[in-house]
Amino acid sequence: MTLLNNDVLVLNKCWIPINIRNVLRSLLLVCNDKAHIVDSTTHEIYDWNRWISLRPSDDEDKIRCVNFSIKIPEIIVLNDYSKIPKNRVAFNRNNVYTRDNFTCQYCGVKYLSDQLSIDHVIPRSRLGKSNFENCVAACLKCNRRKASKTPDEANMPLLNTPVIPKFLNKPLIDHAIKKGLISNNCAVSEGVNVSIR
Repeated sequence: MTLLNNDVLVLNKCWIPINIRNVLRSLLLVCNDKAHIVDSTTHEIYDWNRWISLRPSDDEDKIRCVNFSIKIPEIIVLNDYSKIPKNRVAFNRNNVYTRDNFTCQYCGVKYLSDQLSIDHVIPRSRLGKSNFENCVAACLKCNRRKASKTPDEANMPLLNTPVIPKFLNKPLIDHAIKKGLISNNCAVSEGVNVSIR
C-alpha cells in the first residue's frame, strides 16, 4: 500500500470529525485551498505553502518529490463546511449486535458475536421485515425456542423495543481518539458533544 492511501481524519470547520479520506485526496483539498492541515501533535494549522516548506524528519512518513519531500498529514480541517453529515446506520448483523450491546434480547445474557443470531420479532414467515425495528440479537437457544412465533405467542418478552440506532461511525471515532484529537471518555452523541484536546 502506498503512502498516498493512508488515512487522514477530516474535520469540519468546527473541528468535529466527519470523515476519513486518503492522503492524496486530502492534499488536493489543501492545495486547492478548501482545507488546512492540522499538525497532529501541536494542533497548529498549516496552509499548503507552509506545509510543503516543512522539512520532515527521517522517521516521519513523507512523499518524495523531485526537489523536496512533503510530510504526510494525519488531520485536515475544512475551511467552509460546518455541517455534521447525517449518516444512516447501515442495517447489518454487526450493527444489530452493537445496538443490542451483544446481549440476547430475550434472556439478557451477553455473548460473543459468534454465539448470537438475528431474530425477527415478527417472523419472516408472517411477512416480518428485515430492518432495525423488527430484528434483535438473540442467543441460539432463545432463537430456536421462539421459532416462528411472536414474542407474545412464545411467552418471551423483549428486554428492549428494537429501534434504529443513532451511533456514529465507530472507525471514525476510533481514528480521532488514536490521533489524540478527541479524548477516549468524551461524550459523543450524534457528533455534537465532542471534546477537543
